[in-house]
Amino acid sequence: MNIGICNRCNKMKELCKSHIVPKSFFVSMRDNPNDLIQVSVRLPGKTVKRKIGIYDTNLLCQQCERKTSSIDDYGKEVFLDMACSVIHGNERSGCQYEIENVDIIRLKQFLIAVLWRAAVSQRPEFESVKLEKKVRQKAKKIVFEEVTPKHSEFPFLIIKYLPSDFGPVIVNPTSFVFERCRWAKLFFPGYCVWMYVGRRAPPVIFRKIISYSSSTLYLFGMKYTTSSTFKSAMNVVAGKDTY
Repeated sequence: MNIGICNRCNKMKELCKSHIVPKSFFVSMRDNPNDLIQVSVRLPGKTVKRKIGIYDTNLLCQQCERKTSSIDDYGKEVFLDMACSVIHGNERSGCQYEIENVDIIRLKQFLIAVLWRAAVSQRPEFESVKLEKKVRQKAKKIVFEEVTPKHSEFPFLIIKYLPSDFGPVIVNPTSFVFERCRWAKLFFPGYCVWMYVGRRAPPVIFRKIISYSSSTLYLFGMKYTTSSTFKSAMNVVAGKDTY
């Protein structure tokens, strides 16, 4: 039993195991009883076996944890259960996908929930996720007070990795600065989400491709094995680098 201050209600309570990325995503990657392999960025070349991903025992009480269960379920539904169709190009060289009948607001709330948990967590795996205080507070209200995010708040784009013989991968969330703007990357099996997490509106050049206003979700296809994330991960596995 772990007693501490819940990051949502700020009360001293018994805290539970809170997954940053929901457990269902890790379970979906296990086609057999084998454990998942975690690559350590702090200890290059070392791997750790995990059954259900990474959880934090100092994040939320059980009552507050339950408040995110329905949006976590919806995130799993979109990324793992809904049909994703090619609308342009082909899966060999590059294409664009779409998923129809998506509740974009609900999906955004799910992504913000993952982002908030990673930003608040004290686990070393998520120390690179940095959010300004006002952005973090806004994310908390959206997740726990069911505040509908504005169209301009936390806009995102989704990359779907093209089918390959490389198995499904989840990389820990991270944040970074690109074009003088702060972004976050969230990963799910076969997908990478770029989310704008700055306080000001994103640059005009990005607004059209990172904002969704209909019930159709558009995704950009790319090869995982040619991505910078894959190259960095391989260097870590080989003990050559950290990322």
